[in-house]
Amino acid sequence: MKTNLVEFKNQNDDVLRGIEVTSGNLGNREGVIFLGGFERKTSTEPQFKRMADLLIAMDVPSFRFDYTGLGLSDGAFRSVTNSRMVSDLLAATEVFKSRNRLNSLSFVVHSNSACVLVSSSLAILASRIVFLAPAFDQINLSKFWFTQKRMSKIDSNIKITWLNYNKYFSNTEFRRFVIQDSKMTKQNYLDSAYHLYNTEVDYTSIAETFSQKSMVVIGSEDRVTPRESLHYNCSKLLIVDQGDHYLARPDMLDQWLKKAINFLKLV
Repeated sequence: MKTNLVEFKNQNDDVLRGIEVTSGNLGNREGVIFLGGFERKTSTEPQFKRMADLLIAMDVPSFRFDYTGLGLSDGAFRSVTNSRMVSDLLAATEVFKSRNRLNSLSFVVHSNSACVLVSSSLAILASRIVFLAPAFDQINLSKFWFTQKRMSKIDSNIKITWLNYNKYFSNTEFRRFVIQDSKMTKQNYLDSAYHLYNTEVDYTSIAETFSQKSMVVIGSEDRVTPRESLHYNCSKLLIVDQGDHYLARPDMLDQWLKKAINFLKLV
């Protein structure tokens, strides 16, 4: 097994970096690319690291890279857009396929990165796709997340759920939020371009184009992308008992990891 730090450039000539796990055997193979959720550092996500270890034991190479401005990668995160993340993904895929002379690719993607993948041409070409807690319905999820954050400041005793958030939603305040530049996220500043686009898009219908080759894994206790937010018909749905949004804890991994590998037809 070889673990390589791979550098490549994005459309703005920033250096992006990712972790490639490979045996060094070239050609005639399938590879797997991992994509972390919004602001997540894919290169160090424990669930992806564990999956990469299992894959390379079967001589399946994998690549987990960080989007522009996150983790190991250079550049400014604040100007992120869905199209820029698609561009990062295309660049990463080209490098990974070339280095390993791969014939085909599968993808394991988390949360908002599900929107990135299905927006790209790669979803059509993918052999299989595993969606972890996919955030397809950005129109309503954006309102849900906004309301959760807003009400936590107004009255933290009120628990905002998918079933009640409309009762507390303020469209006026939401529109102010969407157009605001220099928003503070959990870890970064964020300009308005991301929300101006994504708050108007539900990626579900696009994703359903690939439903026959996709598997969805979602936690029963996911408070970020609740099960009720997912109106997506796929060939395989796995609900992780007591699972949260990140699905990375060992007891959660025990419920979905090997099943996901089986779905990828790699064993």
